[in-house]
Amino acid sequence: MLGLPDYYSARSQTGQGSDHSGILTFDMMMQNMGDHNGYSKWLVGWLPEEKITRIVANEDGISVTRNGEVLEHHDAVDGDTPSVDATLGAYADDDASETEGIVVVSNQDTGMFSSLYLVEYDRYAGNQSVRYLDAALAEHELPSGFRVFRVRGELTDDGSDYANSNLYGTVHSQLIELVDPDMDKAHTTGGIDYAPSAVGENTYGCMLFEESAITPQGYPSTNFFENASIGFTGLTIAAKDTGGETGTISVSYSDDSKPEISGELALTPTFESFSNASVLTLRASTPILKATEEMQQAQLVIDGSTYMLPFTTVKGDTVSTECLLDPEALSPSSRCELVYPAGMFVLGKTGGETLLSPEVRIPLQADSSMAKIASADLYANTAYESTTPSVSGVLSCPDGNLRFVQAGGDKLTVHTIDQNNPGHLSSSTSIPVSEGGMDEVVKALPLENNHMFVVARSAGYPSTTGLWIDLEAKAVTSKINLSGMDFWAFGARGSEIVVASRHYGDNPVGGTTLSLLSQNEDGSVSAKHAWTSSAEFIATQNHLLFSQISREGYAVETESIAAFSFDDLARHIASVGTEDFENPFPEDMRPEEYADTVFYINMQRVLLSAAESSDGYAMVFSDILQDEESSSGSELLISFGNDATKRAEVQLPLDNSSNSGVSIGRNGCVAVRSSISIGTAQGTQGLAKTVFYDSETLEAKSRLSRQRPQ
Repeated sequence: MLGLPDYYSARSQTGQGSDHSGILTFDMMMQNMGDHNGYSKWLVGWLPEEKITRIVANEDGISVTRNGEVLEHHDAVDGDTPSVDATLGAYADDDASETEGIVVVSNQDTGMFSSLYLVEYDRYAGNQSVRYLDAALAEHELPSGFRVFRVRGELTDDGSDYANSNLYGTVHSQLIELVDPDMDKAHTTGGIDYAPSAVGENTYGCMLFEESAITPQGYPSTNFFENASIGFTGLTIAAKDTGGETGTISVSYSDDSKPEISGELALTPTFESFSNASVLTLRASTPILKATEEMQQAQLVIDGSTYMLPFTTVKGDTVSTECLLDPEALSPSSRCELVYPAGMFVLGKTGGETLLSPEVRIPLQADSSMAKIASADLYANTAYESTTPSVSGVLSCPDGNLRFVQAGGDKLTVHTIDQNNPGHLSSSTSIPVSEGGMDEVVKALPLENNHMFVVARSAGYPSTTGLWIDLEAKAVTSKINLSGMDFWAFGARGSEIVVASRHYGDNPVGGTTLSLLSQNEDGSVSAKHAWTSSAEFIATQNHLLFSQISREGYAVETESIAAFSFDDLARHIASVGTEDFENPFPEDMRPEEYADTVFYINMQRVLLSAAESSDGYAMVFSDILQDEESSSGSELLISFGNDATKRAEVQLPLDNSSNSGVSIGRNGCVAVRSSISIGTAQGTQGLAKTVFYDSETLEAKSRLSRQRPQ
């Protein structure tokens, strides 16, 4: 016997899906909230036939039946039917097996394992005693109204499982989902205590209330897949009476908006040019679906060579194809053509037949600002046989060398890059480590006298350790357990290490613990701890940046950013710090006299990453955080001088990406790294992009794109 499936999305559970996913509403099989919906109760046999009202409406007419008896029938006239009414009581019982009934609406009565719309009436009572939050975060009881569910309940060929699922489906193409009147708005997740609802709204709009309707023409609509060419139903479901213990709906059919289906398809790029690692997004001349049974793949023809692009997704009239090529495959002068083979898309259904797309060929322009790759290869002597290693960023060391650290198994390896031939390593130094080995490099800092400080994490023994390493002796000279610290930032003064970490103690409350770690002659480590009330911090090469932030509701504003040098921090902690990590020296180190520089920001954005050079800073700020509807669609890059004077700023369009870091090169060039993680049938694919800007004007000079290793 088929059991109840889960109604949440697997992608949302791994951080890949949107906040509005799965069944799109509260449910016992979604977030363990409220009652089971009417479809679930129908599936498990809790609904007797006398509580199931079936309304079948199509071009022939409209019929109402219950318990096998036809209660009402009207023939269609010129493709239209009159409306029929149905009244439902609310789900108001504490017993999940009890209900006042459902209305099942469809074009054909083919049972529960078919495509249909299911209507139930809900109010705040019994198991449906659910609350939601308004724009001011005040809680309210669920109002009385209709929830309409779109169901695609077909079974697999052998009848052993559902052909569609919420777990692996997508919105508008899954087993069951709410037809939410607020579908075009951003939604809160609701968490475990509240029902999902539209952000910034003071009323609950995820139901049908009196004088509201779902039609074939609107959004959301009564068309399956939200695509009239493929899933047209002609149904209108309208609420006539709500608010009391019962509610009344009306249902009708009309073929007035039934589309004429053409066999033609045009795809227009939404971009001017593309790089080797990007998502190619195109707008279709009509809403389409991907023809899953054909298993066709897009092709990219570059200078006569064909590259297969296996991952294409379709949402309405938007087609997105992942392009993940080696950098050498594409140059600014390449001749390019994107090809979608015949039969790759479904254009519509007519007369019981599925109409597939013809071949579509689109010329593309390669990005003229792509950085030229001098060489691309693997560093020798960096392979690990028994484990997948972790690698730090490239470090500019006091002796002038460029190094990076690799962790894996029972050793750390410090590699020095040959500066006369950066494609090669001049040396590799292996340092044995114990206690189960080190599997991840969290942070690496170059120190004076050919030493290094490495923060590494062990998977076998889940702990985080700080290691002082003597590169000449090829040995760990001191170490300290850092597992009690959280949300770190690190800096160095000589051989001493300054650590900022989130403070969780009771005296004082909140803020940041500032720790100074010093080696002793016997290899032990001494630690002193001070405190600041500021809880938002980011480390640059020589400074720790603290943000002064104010919050009001959804709005978050950064008022200022204070830059403290690691030298000054170390001196302050050494003079006043205590040895008790849980109770650091409580005097607030927030006053501006401690800071080298104060940047007055006064923006509803927060600092995401920062870098510094000898003549200034580059900072990346978040999208606008006024409320969840005020997104600018862009993060912001600002260049400052050392005196905190703003030199230039530039918008960083998000384009489904996140800007993961900023750095400043030796020549002053500002580099912003961004990444996109895309869930596919083969797992998560990552794109990494770097855009290079002039530090004075922030004019984009060139860009580099590649597939990011997972």
